[in-house]
Amino acid sequence: MTHRNGRVPPTATAVRANEAPKIDGHLNDAAWASAPVMTGFRRDVPNDGKPATENSEVRVVYDNHAMYVGARLFNRDKAKVSRRLSRRDSFSVFNDVFFVLIDSYHDHTTEFVFGSTPAGERRDAIRSGDGQTIDGSWDPVWEVKTSVDSLGWIAEMRIPFSQLRFPNTSEHTWGIQFRRDIRAAGEAVDWSWAPRTEAGITSKYGHLVGISNIPQPRRLEVLPYTVGKTTHIDNASPVNPYNDGSVQNLSGGLDLKYGLTSNLTLDATVNPDFGQVEADPAVVNLTAYETFFEERRPFFIERSDLFQFSAGTPETFFYSRRIGKRPSLSAVGTAPYIDEPQAATILGAAKATGRTSKGWSVALLEAVTAKEWAQLADASGNPLPETGVEPLSNYAVGRIRK
Repeated sequence: MTHRNGRVPPTATAVRANEAPKIDGHLNDAAWASAPVMTGFRRDVPNDGKPATENSEVRVVYDNHAMYVGARLFNRDKAKVSRRLSRRDSFSVFNDVFFVLIDSYHDHTTEFVFGSTPAGERRDAIRSGDGQTIDGSWDPVWEVKTSVDSLGWIAEMRIPFSQLRFPNTSEHTWGIQFRRDIRAAGEAVDWSWAPRTEAGITSKYGHLVGISNIPQPRRLEVLPYTVGKTTHIDNASPVNPYNDGSVQNLSGGLDLKYGLTSNLTLDATVNPDFGQVEADPAVVNLTAYETFFEERRPFFIERSDLFQFSAGTPETFFYSRRIGKRPSLSAVGTAPYIDEPQAATILGAAKATGRTSKGWSVALLEAVTAKEWAQLADASGNPLPETGVEPLSNYAVGRIRK
């Protein structure tokens, strides 16, 4: 197999492990001794194509449930191995990092990114469009342990097959890249090197062979949640029927993921809530235009890249934060006491995403939000007729591409 420019890519071979290695940051398990070693990293930057200043050795083994990657990352000066700790997915922070990038569809355009620093900080993402669009909000379930010793540092990874998407076949050939950022040397080095003058990223990767006869993973994940809220206000009005100074709320919901086929995944959610995730940053918007916030709800994050049309502009045609948004109308000022919802309740939503064996990417989403009412009361606390602030709404979006 050759790249489109005629250059022959390197090949990595994975071997089946009789016993899965223990993920502890040490490559002393028997499985690693039988695995071929991938070396020969070359610089991406600076001095494109020159050998890396530090050596790297990578091995790959697998069992029926996961692939395991062991990387021995040499550094002649142990003190220069950075143990700087950042938040997950801190791609903008230059640090010592080891990446495994997997094109399991082998379509030369979509890849799953798994990376770790010596401190164990994880970086994961989905990249599509031959490397042009990256979705760092994807947080798969995988394991990594690291250690620092006199030779440099070690990264040991377990990547479950349930977190990848691949064709249903007995013999697998995937695209793969191993990349290392070396902070002390100011270098980024690749195992499957290609000149920076060549277009594309994923299409220039090497090949991973040797994975065979693995069962289709049972991809069923259920994530329930509960959210409790309490609000306390000093000197609250005693006749306010909606807030006597101490208000408690309890809500719940769940997210579900199910693998319909090896390539097609169904996601469903009931009453997703922003309480599951980080709060939005404070923004003062003095313009007439809507503020676009990053999507953080797990259901809407999963394979959101399939709805994007160009790099860096995911909001152009579909902005998922409008589903479950603040009600369009407000009853403020219409009565002395008001209790109105802060967001439309998402009664339920479902999404099917994936890629067919013939190369078609499919993304379909359907969501229903409830009709919302504002409760009103007069100055004495007596109830008034409620008023609608948001209609029952249905959202549907679909996209296919080849």
